[in-house]
Amino acid sequence: MAFALAPWVIIIKRIFDGFGVGIASMNKPFYISVASPARIRGALGSMNVLLFTMVLDAWHIRPLHNLGISLQLSAIKTLPGSNFDEWNESLSMFLDVINLDLAMRIDPPPVPTVESSYEEKAHYGNWEHSNRKRLMIMKYIIEKCIRKCSNP
Repeated sequence: MAFALAPWVIIIKRIFDGFGVGIASMNKPFYISVASPARIRGALGSMNVLLFTMVLDAWHIRPLHNLGISLQLSAIKTLPGSNFDEWNESLSMFLDVINLDLAMRIDPPPVPTVESSYEEKAHYGNWEHSNRKRLMIMKYIIEKCIRKCSNP
């Protein structure tokens, strides 16, 4: 979907995905009921629904999408010193995808005061969060020898 050249491509893909998920959702309980022994057939069918519900609940309790971010970190090229342009492009793409590029796109906003509005305080908080995460990710993907040279 990231490479779709027009919105209609995304719509068509989502329609096909919907049919695929619908067919899979209907076929799985049927397959379980046919393939399982008769004496435990009902228990296995119920277990399918129970596990599906538990996974959805676990997703909301402890977001598993952070796992995707850590897996994407391994795709960023490290900076040994000679590939800055390639490294910068890879880092920028990663930060943009996870929406942490705010600190790279705009200058730091003024520090909020007591008279600042809620929006100004929230914007500053978002910028601070973005900047902190950006620096942490950059430090993580720079070679250790370069980190030692840059830190006094």
